[in-house]
Amino acid sequence: MEEVMLGIDLGTRYALTALCREDHRPYILPNRWGSERTPSVVALTERGWVAGEEAARVSLLRPDRAWWNVKRRIGTGWKARCDGRSYSPEELLVPLLRLLREDAEALLGRYVLSGVLALPAHFSFSEREALSRAAREAGFEKVILVNEPTAAALASESRGRHLVLDFGAGTVDLSVVEVEDGVWQILESRGRSDLGGADIDRLLAEDLFRRCGERGDEDDSRWPLLQAESEAVKVALSEARSCPWHVPAGLFPGVSSPVDVTRAELETLITPLLEQVVDLTEDLWLRHRPESLLLVGGSSRIPLLRRLLEERGMKAGRLRLCPDEAVVFGAALRGLPQKAERLLLDVLSEGLGIRTADGAVALLLDRGTPLPAAARRRFVATGSGRIQVEVLQVAREGERALGSLSISSLSRGDEVEVAFRVDGGGSLHVEIRYGQERLWRILPLEGEKEDRGEAFRRNRERLEHKLALLSGLLDAERQDRLRSLVGKIRLLPDDDEAVRSEAMEVLDHLAAALEGEDVS
Repeated sequence: MEEVMLGIDLGTRYALTALCREDHRPYILPNRWGSERTPSVVALTERGWVAGEEAARVSLLRPDRAWWNVKRRIGTGWKARCDGRSYSPEELLVPLLRLLREDAEALLGRYVLSGVLALPAHFSFSEREALSRAAREAGFEKVILVNEPTAAALASESRGRHLVLDFGAGTVDLSVVEVEDGVWQILESRGRSDLGGADIDRLLAEDLFRRCGERGDEDDSRWPLLQAESEAVKVALSEARSCPWHVPAGLFPGVSSPVDVTRAELETLITPLLEQVVDLTEDLWLRHRPESLLLVGGSSRIPLLRRLLEERGMKAGRLRLCPDEAVVFGAALRGLPQKAERLLLDVLSEGLGIRTADGAVALLLDRGTPLPAAARRRFVATGSGRIQVEVLQVAREGERALGSLSISSLSRGDEVEVAFRVDGGGSLHVEIRYGQERLWRILPLEGEKEDRGEAFRRNRERLEHKLALLSGLLDAERQDRLRSLVGKIRLLPDDDEAVRSEAMEVLDHLAAALEGEDVS
């Protein structure tokens, strides 16, 4: 049976999933409620984690137990706090990703274990790994990452050199793409995670508070409703010159008549924000001189943005796609086998290096290097004892620490070899050799210290999931034997060696079963 590769776009307000038909034409998958758009929100209830429509309802009644805009917070150090516990953004994404996978499985009537996740082009390696890790926790065994503007370019049928501006609710991302003879080559990517359509909603929500005689902020219990109302007004003003805002009953005591908001008033509020987007776009436009500008993302519909771009000589070309769906369509296309008629060549958006003993940065891979990429270099120890090899992501603005690997028992003059490998999806692998020792790993989030017991519990859950999937392919007797293995795994203590040896045993059983041998 052919592998199902689900394309996923985790928007700030809504998530979309898509698949490709046999003719390689992508289409949107509806969720369990029959809608093509699933609210990108998770909530913690008495029954456990919920996501999507159910979580959106919780957010209206208990905003302190629901979280929107989670993807934008990856890599920021932000934590959600509830019932005396803290949750990282990647932990919060797991219920949402699981919901999207399960809805696709229910619709298709088969398992979905592979996914292509669209993510901001400027995400660091640690942020990419966090998102990939969340997908694996949600049941995806194979995860491919693709930059959002790159995905939009894949979905576009335009040829030549183009600048893709993806202005969504959470981020601004840009990529320069050259398309020729079925090859999509990314020349440069950049973006900002602190700028998006949600910031426009925030500015308008604050203005609506002021119009009603109050000064509101994100700590106000009415804020989620005001932000949703602001988004609706913003969308209406992209088509109309004015929009009457009907104040929800009881929201502001003493205010009952509609509040008129005009497009001109909105534009006054958001011009400084949009000027930043235009400045970022113009920089890449002047550097690469593309043939056209392709606008994707819901916020790209704002008339003022298009007017400001045209005033600087950057008129938007025709995309031939719904701006909201271009990214998820491209993600679905990225899941197709890389063949001669559709080949994607991406590049590093930022350089990679390490910090040397004198504090300088030794660059191993430069920005713009085609992916996949690899580099290695030898260094000589200038001191003795333990040293830390600090891995850095290098951009124009400076360096960003991704993590570090520790080396012990070095002597002055010893050689240390550092090797980087970046796969096609942008995941970073680091290898360090010194003497007979070898360290190799995918870098975790900077400063991440996961509880060992929690990590082992997650490993057991993943094994249980694989066993459950396999059991459907076997006869009744083998299913019984697999169930006994599942029970055995559940009883394992959170002990490193025990989990490792038992995991190896289970994997051996899985391999034997897949080969059609007896499972004992």
